[in-house]
Amino acid sequence: MKALLSVLLFCGCASFSPVTIARELGSVGWFRADGALKWQPVDPAPACGPLAASVGEGEVIVLVPGVKGDGPEITAMLPLLAKAKPAAMFLYRWVPWDHRDAIAGGFATGLSHLLECLPNADGRLLVLAHSAGGIVVSLGATRVNVPTRARSGPATYLITVASPLAGTNERDPNADGRAEVRFMLDFGTRVRGYPVAPAAIKAVHLRTQYPADTVMKPAGPHLPNDPKIGIPDARQIDLPAGLTHDGSLLYVAQTLSDGTWRTWFENP
Repeated sequence: MKALLSVLLFCGCASFSPVTIARELGSVGWFRADGALKWQPVDPAPACGPLAASVGEGEVIVLVPGVKGDGPEITAMLPLLAKAKPAAMFLYRWVPWDHRDAIAGGFATGLSHLLECLPNADGRLLVLAHSAGGIVVSLGATRVNVPTRARSGPATYLITVASPLAGTNERDPNADGRAEVRFMLDFGTRVRGYPVAPAAIKAVHLRTQYPADTVMKPAGPHLPNDPKIGIPDARQIDLPAGLTHDGSLLYVAQTLSDGTWRTWFENP
């Protein structure tokens, strides 16, 4: 992300495309954590190579950051996530200058491939999305193709953390749900709801509160963390009120490390 911003600042012309530059720099798409917890670009598609060398017995963890990309808040949680001994860890990078449906579609396509490639019939994915990444996965979940297999539980656990799922502003130019030209505008627009996800995807929305999380500051009567807005049938859970926007992610990483996150998916 830093390399992308440097290029954008350097380029003073009007003809560049931020999305094209990001793709040329390899700043978007799918990545897998190596043994040193460094991200390596990977194509999670048909050959199933990314999952051929699974190293742990836990879920395959997929991280989806917010508009700032995978900054120090993501890096700080990786050692904690590694303690959970995941089968693998993936990262889906995106840029807010892209179109909403292209970002959500790229997530859904990659997740569908990973589900096809799970090393055993009862494998699981655990998606952890932060901030605006929660909007991405909540929109993309409905497009995920879940393989038909006999399972003892969900194929995917989806967790959003500190996500302003209702949008950060009450402006409402597209009440019919149409996308804006750039996702950055969608993020700042009122979101009225999300489509239904496949039955094999179980979602939990972990809510932060203003003033500790300044992203959740109300815009007039509009609440970015409105608990009525989210994936239909997803459980809504309030995190401790003192957690900041990025601090909440580290808090949740600890629950993934010790396994207590599973209680969020039990009946309330």
